[in-house]
Amino acid sequence: TCDFSSGSCGWQNVVAGDGEDDDCDWIIGCGSNGEDLDAPDTDHNGDDQGKFMYIDSVFTDTGMALLQSQMFIPEQHNNLCFHFWYFMQGTSDDSLWVQTKTLDQKFNELWLQPAKTDNNAQWLEGQIHIDAKKLFIEVAYQIFIGGVRGSEFAIVSVDDFNFTVYSGDCPTLPPAVPPVTTTTILPLTTTDGGAGVMLLLFILFHFISNTVVLYGSI
Repeated sequence: TCDFSSGSCGWQNVVAGDGEDDDCDWIIGCGSNGEDLDAPDTDHNGDDQGKFMYIDSVFTDTGMALLQSQMFIPEQHNNLCFHFWYFMQGTSDDSLWVQTKTLDQKFNELWLQPAKTDNNAQWLEGQIHIDAKKLFIEVAYQIFIGGVRGSEFAIVSVDDFNFTVYSGDCPTLPPAVPPVTTTTILPLTTTDGGAGVMLLLFILFHFISNTVVLYGSI
């Protein structure tokens, strides 16, 4: 587990020339002074002295920041459950994602979330199953956490990284939102064409009868 209280635990910003490039940096901070508009007021436990990582905007207001892990060896890290916390507030232009990259430059995007677009953002749980055998041939790989500050006052932060050996229970968090389904009203049909005609005539007869009765009562 890495709660960033003693450093970045081997996670580091990408370096130009490593085959990756970004615009901003992830830095370790806390919300104790409440003056840094780039960061949440507390860590995910509600502690204003607690440490977390967030995308800094010292050099640029907007842009992408990439955080890379140390190298994972498939023989030791083949089947993992990665749990973390994240905080995002901004617009639809701001996002956070997790992907893997192998030594032979193959990428797999595993997780993607857009920012919460109101002022009630909070720390949320993220979780993904990393099964190296299903993602690629067993070669060494890294995990990349990317964040985009697409709007000037966006907040993109992460906290408490935890890797455990997959034991059969590692649902993706947050859960995928099921697609919205609509009910289609089909036209009146029957397998028996004659029965369908009779039903329509019956409805029409009652409509005419009720109309005649109503007219006669006026």
